[in-house]
Amino acid sequence: MEDPFFSPAEEVGAKSLYLFLKDDRLSLMTPTIREEKLNPLSLDFIGPFKYHQKQNYSFKKEPLAKALGQNSHLVWDITCGTGSDATLMLFFGLQVVAFERNKIMWALLRDALDRAMQDPEIGHHFRDRFTLIKGDPRVNSPAERPSAVYYDPMYPEGKRKALPKKEMRVIREVVGDDLDFNETILWAKGIPTSRFIVKRSLKAPPLNERPGHIYEGKSTRYDVYFS
Repeated sequence: MEDPFFSPAEEVGAKSLYLFLKDDRLSLMTPTIREEKLNPLSLDFIGPFKYHQKQNYSFKKEPLAKALGQNSHLVWDITCGTGSDATLMLFFGLQVVAFERNKIMWALLRDALDRAMQDPEIGHHFRDRFTLIKGDPRVNSPAERPSAVYYDPMYPEGKRKALPKKEMRVIREVVGDDLDFNETILWAKGIPTSRFIVKRSLKAPPLNERPGHIYEGKSTRYDVYFS
């Protein structure tokens, strides 16, 4: 993958963390993957999107759909991560602009998006309604304002009795914590949109400001703030 802004040697440093091609897809190796003998991490949009197509979702009951609101059409996912939430929002029929500022995660996302756009069944959804932008959304955002901004920050782990799931541990190994999430929240709240959505675990405390609405799932909730 040629990209003037992505240098594996510069980004990775030690050889314990590196990207490589496996089975025609970009994959990641990290110390956790090696030590626990896990499969290398690669990202995929096709399988999750086709999974959603087979589900009998009720958009009036799905917590994320309710948080986004019926009038949303363009959503900024300002921390794309693995792309799972962005894929679900795309399935909901929204136009999605996804940002990822970590170069390694962006490379994995770009590889997954390239493959998804070539899929004969669902590729048109990604070609027509999905945009992936590398970098900080605070400086790389497009001119068209979104109707909703979605934020899933990587909070510091704190004290845990159990380890987080393996995929999240690997991603945290690469990305680290979003130490500037307070600044990002202030920026996002200043965007003239109808709503700002923050994804939290059920037991996590709310932000300093009380949400306008809270939509809860089985393990996750969505705090909605209105500008």
